[in-house]
Amino acid sequence: MRKSNVVVFALLILVSILLLWSWYYLGLNRVDYPLDLVLSIVWWIVLLLSVAIIIKLERTRRRRIRTIYAGERAAFNSEVGMFAVPSLADVEAVQATMASVLCDLEYDFTREDFPKPKDLKVLYFVRTKKFKAKECDEDESRKGADMTGASGSGEAPRAAEGKAALHGSMYPSRGANASSNATSASPGCAMEVVEWVGEVVVVGSDEAEPFDTSEELTKILTRISLETRQ
Repeated sequence: MRKSNVVVFALLILVSILLLWSWYYLGLNRVDYPLDLVLSIVWWIVLLLSVAIIIKLERTRRRRIRTIYAGERAAFNSEVGMFAVPSLADVEAVQATMASVLCDLEYDFTREDFPKPKDLKVLYFVRTKKFKAKECDEDESRKGADMTGASGSGEAPRAAEGKAALHGSMYPSRGANASSNATSASPGCAMEVVEWVGEVVVVGSDEAEPFDTSEELTKILTRISLETRQ
């Protein structure tokens, strides 16, 4: 919920408490007029329902903002706009870039226009219901990245960065220019995914594949990558 909504409802609750206190303080509760009690109950029910509805709408809005439409070399988010992603063959680097974008979301009310088909051919999109990440120690992040790179020295550097990112190491930092930074890792942006729940939908398919962890998401994207290259 936005801070402005919280402030408004906090003021309404305070005013309601003040009016209820005044009703008792002035002795109006001693007057045999049942409609006052009915109006009071109705007011509190309406107030609580309004809070619940706004909270639900805000959660739905945030879930929509977290949706990422991905293509072969680019992706789109309604808040960020278009941004570059590694090749779909490098699944872990693609997933690390998406996680970086989700980390940087501000959930404001600015919305970018969806790109034209010639600019972005969407292959699949990821709906994220829940996403939580926390900062991890920078020295541990670099150590994890070094160990990942050493264990797979034959892999491309970007793949090593992607694997390190998914295991709580360096996440690519969008900064001011997402397209130029989406495929590079930033040592100063060390994040660890705590929770990542959502679903993946392949364009042309009506079925959504749910995932409850980042590891399950990796398996889904790997399968999509293999099917795309066939």
